[in-house]
Amino acid sequence: MLPWDSNAAKVYARLRASCERDAAPLGTMDMLIAAHSAAVGAVLVTNDKAFRIIKHYLPIEDWTIPVACPFD
Repeated sequence: MLPWDSNAAKVYARLRASCERDAAPLGTMDMLIAAHSAAVGAVLVTNDKAFRIIKHYLPIEDWTIPVACPFD
């Protein structure tokens, strides 16, 4: 478990301002998750389509989408 610290709070403020400026709706809890992921440099693994609007803000992986295996 990673702590919610002042850096995460700063990233949240920037993300929220960006979403409001761009009129990109993102729920409060989703915004907290995204900000925390971005603050610690993590990749957000989700298939929740809501996060598509901020894919420029942090790396997002959808592990439900099959990819070709290079060994096949």
